[in-house]
Amino acid sequence: MRFWGIVGLVAVLFALTGFSPAGAHGNVDQMNDGCSASPTSAGNIEVFAPMGQSFKATVSKLFGVDLYLEDGSADGEGTTIRVTIREGTIDGSVVGETTSVVRDGTTDWWHFDFHKKPKLTPGATYVIQLSVDTNPPNPVSHQFLAAMTGSFLNPDPYLDGTRIEKGVPVSGDLCFRTYTNGK
Repeated sequence: MRFWGIVGLVAVLFALTGFSPAGAHGNVDQMNDGCSASPTSAGNIEVFAPMGQSFKATVSKLFGVDLYLEDGSADGEGTTIRVTIREGTIDGSVVGETTSVVRDGTTDWWHFDFHKKPKLTPGATYVIQLSVDTNPPNPVSHQFLAAMTGSFLNPDPYLDGTRIEKGVPVSGDLCFRTYTNGK
């Protein structure tokens, strides 16, 4: 009897908060998730630095970001990746920043939570900048990659932004999702 009471309470809390295990990071605001099937290619974050993806926000707070990443290193330590949210351009003002240690051998979506939620202006352009905080001895052999989409038939799948390599907008997009609480 007590078990069913707890299950009922949990179900009511989920219903009241809008939380679901599938949407544990919040509600998706912007995305280019064409990498779920298979990325077209990937670029080394350090070689193409500063590297990022611009997007147009439709909400006022950013809770987190997913990026499709690949870490080819095998030193057992993982790689610390920094995600910086900037206003307008890759060298714009910083509105939020977070880090996460990505496991060696990762080839999948990786989530970055913002503990201090960046405030955004709906309709404004922002940039998700990626950088590697870990200092490998040889960045080219380290091969920490961000997956990209874009092809001859569809060179720019996310129309409200573009990929940035070496500080310059280029054709195609990184694979990303931005999360909000829906406001």
